[in-house]
Amino acid sequence: MPYCDRCDRSFSTQGFEHHIRTSSRHFFCVAHGRDFESWLGLKEHYVQSPFHHYCQHCDEDFTNEWSLVNHYETVHFYCHEHGRIFHSQRGLNEHFVQHHGHLFCQYCDMTFEYEEQFLDHAEDLHFVCRECVKIFGSPWKQEQHFEKHHSSYY
Repeated sequence: MPYCDRCDRSFSTQGFEHHIRTSSRHFFCVAHGRDFESWLGLKEHYVQSPFHHYCQHCDEDFTNEWSLVNHYETVHFYCHEHGRIFHSQRGLNEHFVQHHGHLFCQYCDMTFEYEEQFLDHAEDLHFVCRECVKIFGSPWKQEQHFEKHHSSYY
C-alpha cells in the first residue's frame, strides 16, 4: 500500500497518484512524474528542463515552443529579435526606439519614427486592447487576450 511520508498517510495506488497530483503539499510535474518539495523546486525544474516551455512571467507551462511564443505574443509585450518581454506597450515601444531606432508594426512591417504615428496606425488598421493598449493582428486574438486578462474586471 503506497505511503506518503510528507503527509503521513497511506493510500490505494490510485488514491496515492491522485493525492500527489492534487495535494497542496506536493508540487508535481505531470510530464516527468516527479514530485518536488516546494513550488520553487518545481519552478526551477520547469525553467531548466529543455522539455518544458515555461513562461516565468505568469507561471504557465506549455506543451511546445510554438505555444509559448504564441502566449508571449498574445499575452505579453514581446520583442522577437531580442527575445525580451516588457510589462507594457510603452516599454516595448521604448525598447524599439532605443535598440531598433524606430517603432515597428509586427503585423504589416511598417516603421514609425514617433509613438503617436504608431498608435494612430494601430487604431486605424489593427485591433487594440482597450485596457492595456496591446495590439493584435486579428479580432479573435484581441478578444482571446481580453477574455483571459481583463474580463474579470467587468
